[in-house]
Amino acid sequence: MKNNLIGLFLLAAMGLSLSSAAQTSKLKDEYRVWGLGLELGPTVSSMDLGVNFDRADKLTDGTSGINFGFGIALTRAIDHLWSIRGGYHYLGTGGSLNPNRSFSGSINSFELEGVMNLSNLGVSPRTAERKFALLATGGVSGMIVNAERYAGPDGKIASVSDNNLGASIVLGLIGKYKVGRFDVDAGVRYWMMVYDKADAYIGGRGNDGLAYPFVGMTYNFGKNKEKSSAMYTNPIGKLARDVAETKAKMDGLTTDDDGDGVANIMDKDNATPAGAIVDGSGRPMDSDADGIPDFMDAQPFSARGAKVDSQGKEVDTDKDGVPDSRDAEPNSPAGELVNFQGKRIPKGSSGAVGMAGAGSSTVYFPLNSAAVGDAEHRSLAALAGMLNSNEDMTIKLVGYTDKTGPEEYNMKLGTRRAEAVKRELVNTYGIDASRISVESKGASSFLTAKRNDVNRRVEVLPGE
Repeated sequence: MKNNLIGLFLLAAMGLSLSSAAQTSKLKDEYRVWGLGLELGPTVSSMDLGVNFDRADKLTDGTSGINFGFGIALTRAIDHLWSIRGGYHYLGTGGSLNPNRSFSGSINSFELEGVMNLSNLGVSPRTAERKFALLATGGVSGMIVNAERYAGPDGKIASVSDNNLGASIVLGLIGKYKVGRFDVDAGVRYWMMVYDKADAYIGGRGNDGLAYPFVGMTYNFGKNKEKSSAMYTNPIGKLARDVAETKAKMDGLTTDDDGDGVANIMDKDNATPAGAIVDGSGRPMDSDADGIPDFMDAQPFSARGAKVDSQGKEVDTDKDGVPDSRDAEPNSPAGELVNFQGKRIPKGSSGAVGMAGAGSSTVYFPLNSAAVGDAEHRSLAALAGMLNSNEDMTIKLVGYTDKTGPEEYNMKLGTRRAEAVKRELVNTYGIDASRISVESKGASSFLTAKRNDVNRRVEVLPGE
């Protein structure tokens, strides 16, 4: 029965090795596949005459059942799962039942084993590359056995040195930890012998056995210093990791966490607020390059290089309604009337000319629209600044249209445009509504017959 088990194990190991042969040549180009290891540890005899720690029997030294062994092994990786291992072990033996039945001896064992890397049976991406490996070994051993049995402390009554060839099935479990080119090893092996003379005694419990817990070290061969031993890489786990990374990248191409229209993988600011306009990299737009994103910028089109406050508004040091970037006199006294350049207007200027010189610009509108555009707020900000600096000043807003459409409609549209400008001055800039009157002249007074866009406007005149 045991001979059949040995044959089946060898056939299985040979079949698995042949199935992996196509990978072997490539394997050695990428990994270290040869390892030479040394082992040492105690041996524990599991025989007819076994472990006995009762030293009161005054038995011969070495017959307690615990002795010493060491070995050397050469391993060749076939692939990441299977290896072939050849080894030699010297194993001290001994044991007793009582003072009349004890023995001591040794075994020289020559093994051929298949090695399965249990760590590479999984497919988790975490097992792709690691420092620890758990191996299971199994194979056959040819043994040269020397043993002497004693009756009493000194009486030798049998020897097997003249008939000392045997065989064994060898099973083992080894843990390895990578330290550079070396492996630190710890494990256990068991020789399940097809033999019943290792203790110089036949009968009793049947064939003999020997356990061998050990520690050791293995040196992994390879010219390339960057190579790792094949047992520490799981190709299936590596594939799973690559698939997971590819999936994450693909998800990044389609996922947009902040909903700004730029996928996560290309988004350099993945926490922009809803509604913020962003550039191609997902960063909020800053149209005037003043350091304040447009969605936070009260004046998103301030002059390039202009000094702005935390809200993006251009700084107006003298509060005359003309920002410093366009103010020719940035330190004009409070309450002074200034023109669009920030220059003081001589006292006595009045009427439409005086109002125009004070920086009050015409506000323009798109076709058939009464909405005040963002660009028009520069004019409104200057006008509001002037009104804030001259609390007794009143103004009239006159709305105009182009010549398209019926006159009755144009008169109403002109009024809507003037009302829209008034609403912005009151709601946005805090001007008292009682200081502003509105009027419409429809299409009755156009600036030019060649351009309707300049005819669609609201003009600012002194109040009555």
